[in-house]
Parts: sequence; C-alpha cells; structure tokens
Amino acid sequence: MNKRPLVPLDSFVSGLRRVLPAYPVCLLLLGLTYFLALHESFDYVIGHFETGAFWYVLLIVLTVGGVIVSAVPVFLARYTVSAADVPENNLGAGFGSVMGACLAVILAADSILAFTPETAVSAKLEAFTLPFLALSLILGILPMTRGTVLHQLCSIPAILTVNLTMFVCYFDPAVPINSPVRNLTTVMHCALLLFLLSESRLTFGVKSWRITVPYYIFANGTTAAIAGGIALGGILNRLLTTEPADPNLSLLRLGLYLALAVLAVSRLFALPKICGKYVEPPKKEKEKDEEAKPQSDKESSSEK
Repeated sequence: MNKRPLVPLDSFVSGLRRVLPAYPVCLLLLGLTYFLALHESFDYVIGHFETGAFWYVLLIVLTVGGVIVSAVPVFLARYTVSAADVPENNLGAGFGSVMGACLAVILAADSILAFTPETAVSAKLEAFTLPFLALSLILGILPMTRGTVLHQLCSIPAILTVNLTMFVCYFDPAVPINSPVRNLTTVMHCALLLFLLSESRLTFGVKSWRITVPYYIFANGTTAAIAGGIALGGILNRLLTTEPADPNLSLLRLGLYLALAVLAVSRLFALPKICGKYVEPPKKEKEKDEEAKPQSDKESSSEK
C-alpha cells in the first residue's frame, strides 16, 4: 500500500530552506547561554545551578527548542522525501572535517604520551580509535575515497571514540550523579553518536540511505543545534574561567566536538539540493508473506 505524503515535496524543501538558519543560530545561542549559566548561577561544589536562575531556565528552553527544531522536520519528511544522492562537500564540510581530523590526531598523540601503568583501559582504547575518526573524516571529503570499503571500516571505531568518552564522563564519581552538567554532557554525546552513525550510513551510498532521511535530519539537527552549543559553551567555560564544568572534557576534545557540529550543519545545508520524491523501502520477507496470505485465501475460496 502506497503511503500518502504528509506534505508535497516542493513545500517540504522550501520549508526546510527557511528553517535551516535556525540550527547555527541555536548553536550560538545555546553555547553562550550555557557559558553564562555556568558563570553566573552554577555551584561547582554541589554541581547544580541555582533554582530558578534566569540563564539556567533559558538554557533548558533553548535545549528543548533545539530538539523541537530537529524533530518537526522528521515527521514532515516521512513519506515525502528521499535522497537522490549523497550530499556534496562544501566549505563548511571541509573545514569541519579537517579541523576535526587534526584535533583527533593531537588527542591521540597526547593520550599515547600520557600512558602510564595506571592508565585506564578506556584511555588506551581511545588512543587506538581516535586515528580512525581522523581518517574517516578525511576520507569523507575526498571524492575518490568517499564511500570505499576503507571509509566504511574506519567509521566503525570512529563511533566507538565518542562512546568511550561518554562512559568516562557519565561514570565519573567526581561529578554528582544528578548534576545538570552530567545530563547535558550525556545528551551531547548521544547526539554525536547519532551523527557519526548517520555519517557511516552515507558511506554505503544512496540506495541504502534513501529510506533514512528522517533519521538523517534528526541526527544532524540535534548535533548542530544541541551538541555544538554544549561544546561551544564548554569551550568558553574552559577559556574564560578557572574551573571546568566537566573535568573529563578537555579544550581539545570540546574543539573536536564543535568541529563535528560544523560538519553536521554543512550536511543539513546540503540536504535541499538532493531531495527527491519519496521512495518506499523494499518490503521484508515477512511483509511479503502477509500480503500473499489473503490472496491465497481468496483463491481457495473461489475454488470451493
């Protein structure tokens, strides 16, 4: 059964073009608000913001707003749009990829040089996975190597890099378990994981990716609007204050996350150029069997 589009394709594309500037704007506003909330109303001893503080309330509003801006196009894209091709690289994608690759290599080298017998297993694994993240980002902007088997293989340990850091931040006993900073850091890492999974899907080409446009929009949108904003606020906090909001997130790592957010923004701005009519995903064997059963029942009843 053919699905009816929620909105016409032309209306969706024109609406998407209008809403795209909201993602970088949300990134900047959330980043500045997060820094001001940490600077004005955050108690580093107990790990909490002052109850009802203006900047903290605004921080929550902008975070929820970023989720809404990312989620609404997802529902409108269902049964409306498919990707006719993978997005072309632009200046933003090149900057985000190169900057992210450089920072990933520096982080890997810094981790290796800091090895001691007491070094945690997660830090040792990360020194192995960070170069794959760097290689994956570089291969993604080279037309001759984009989508190759090497690119596909590198994208797997690249995702593990963010996963390891998320576990280290979440299970750090030095950070209060119910601290809003811990929660925001977890949200940031979850968005980045979705984005890197979306990037890995691009390596398999449009045939396997065209049915995941809603996921693509949500993954890139949350990374652009929320993860980028939290990373920017963390960078400002590191540069302009003496106490870090999360001791596990260094300035280099936050810079890496911000570079990934810039890449996510560029992917979103490239999306309207490759929007095509909705292509229904291929049916699974179970669905084919369910459709065949009523037909066989009709044939048997007619024979009787």
